[in-house]
Amino acid sequence: MRNNLLDVHMITHRWFWAKGEMRAYMFTKFDPLTYIGHLFSDYLIVSIKHNMTSFENINVIGLDFSTFRIRAVDTHDSYGILIGYNHRSLYIAKLIHLDTLSIISSIEINDGYPQKIPNLFFYNSDSDLSISINPNGQVAVVGLPRANKIVFLKINRSDLFYQNWTIEITNRIVVSSSYAGFGRSVAWIDNVHLAVVVLNVPGSKSQMWFYNIEQSLSKPVFAYPNNQQIIQMFEAPLFFHLIFWSNNLFIVTNGENNLLIPACPPGFVSVWPTNTVDHYIISYRSEECIGGTYKKPI
Repeated sequence: MRNNLLDVHMITHRWFWAKGEMRAYMFTKFDPLTYIGHLFSDYLIVSIKHNMTSFENINVIGLDFSTFRIRAVDTHDSYGILIGYNHRSLYIAKLIHLDTLSIISSIEINDGYPQKIPNLFFYNSDSDLSISINPNGQVAVVGLPRANKIVFLKINRSDLFYQNWTIEITNRIVVSSSYAGFGRSVAWIDNVHLAVVVLNVPGSKSQMWFYNIEQSLSKPVFAYPNNQQIIQMFEAPLFFHLIFWSNNLFIVTNGENNLLIPACPPGFVSVWPTNTVDHYIISYRSEECIGGTYKKPI
């Protein structure tokens, strides 16, 4: 992967990133208000500020590459959470302060049982992880698809000094081994509603399950696809990644067609479009709900 962000990093910090060196994992975040971008790659974290004409204030930290690899990241305001593995195959969550690029705290989220994963420090489907921080920045959910589990982390930021901020496990959802890849991707819809990808469901392929964390976590409140929101493809796709913004949902799949489910007004539902020929992004269309099926939107 090559882009301006990477080129600046290679020129300024050539000892951190040799030209032509491959990275198994790369994740970027950009704040349009401060013009500060962050790049997370395996064990390197880069912070770059852009002044509208050029890059400035480039900072880099390197984690201990022999003991930790980043496999999922989310950020919120001045902090972020890194999810990855250590050298003992344990799932690790690290809280990072973005202004200083300093690790504030670190916890194991493995329940004490290491995962035996071959080629752990290389990117592969077995090492996939996911994370999403809710809009108010108080709770993060971590997807551990190999373990068919999601873990809820409370983010404690009440202390005036960021050095005293912590993260702790508060809850879990674990599903039967008859499913595969529960937690492949996770996304908050708002502060209480959560979408979770199940990569493979018996008799189907991928599904997306929706939970209300203020209700019972023993089962989802509904799932997609369903009787009204169907997928009319010759072969059902696998869901790899969810992106949620302004009540719109974008699903990255394993095929040529990705799915966009836009927000609908009350009394309407997003349904499969009538024309999908040569569309790399299939956008659902809005249609009135079938009589008796409308529910208050979450």
